[in-house]
Amino acid sequence: MSANQPSHVKLDPQPTWARFQDIIVQLDTDALIAVGIETMAELTGATHVNARARAVDADGNTLRDAAGLPVTTQVSHPYETSDLTANGLRVVDLQRDCVRVVLGEPTVHFFIGADTAECRARASIRMRLARAQDA
Repeated sequence: MSANQPSHVKLDPQPTWARFQDIIVQLDTDALIAVGIETMAELTGATHVNARARAVDADGNTLRDAAGLPVTTQVSHPYETSDLTANGLRVVDLQRDCVRVVLGEPTVHFFIGADTAECRARASIRMRLARAQDA
């Protein structure tokens, strides 16, 4: 799978049960995932992108694993706007890569390389679903 070929499809139209802050996608495994993203600037001057994913059933209820825990993941990445622009990137590039990470898909600009493999695996909803099904 290449970074330019997502392995998910945005449902269109979105289900009526979708929360306003979520986009519902279907993975190539047929799993339904609610994805959300926030870009936040804090009073301390820190700025970061947060992406989250939760596995849902056909009614929009969050799936739970054998221990009763919700099947969810998230990733957060801090950034400085000046660092992004110095590398020819925009905030939207970081947002897209954060969403790709939580969906368990290859990234283009961020979260690449062996040093981020553990972060990618921990944040992948695909991996979380697999663990939940194995339990």
